[in-house]
Amino acid sequence: MPFFVGELIAYKIEPDLAERRFGVAAYQDESIVKQLEQLSRWHERSAVIQKALFRCEDVNEIEIEIHELYELLISGREKDRARDLFRNVRALGTAMGRMKRDKLYGDYYSSRESGGRTYWIIKRKLRVCVDDVAESASANAS
Repeated sequence: MPFFVGELIAYKIEPDLAERRFGVAAYQDESIVKQLEQLSRWHERSAVIQKALFRCEDVNEIEIEIHELYELLISGREKDRARDLFRNVRALGTAMGRMKRDKLYGDYYSSRESGGRTYWIIKRKLRVCVDDVAESASANAS
């Protein structure tokens, strides 16, 4: 064993193998990476909106004006995350429009114009009561 350890210590590693991946080229399928980035980014936005609107109320659909939605998001439980995701009302409106056109989220987000204002019709996607999940998690932790 001492001979083997001595050989390992004395071994000179070639510069192209000295990198972290030991000469193996990293490969990422671009289409999969794009889908994962888009899915996670829009999933997070949708989840924050859903949590803000449908805590434990027995409501399956809400119609709300974009400014009201923004105020609700930045003053609710998810306010820090909402501020990171939606810098202002315009960013929220852009995100809502993209989700409306998205094949994964389009069934849950639609809009209508009335009196120069945009009203969003948002359908419940999450069926879990957020408060019950938090209470259950804290009860399981103790």
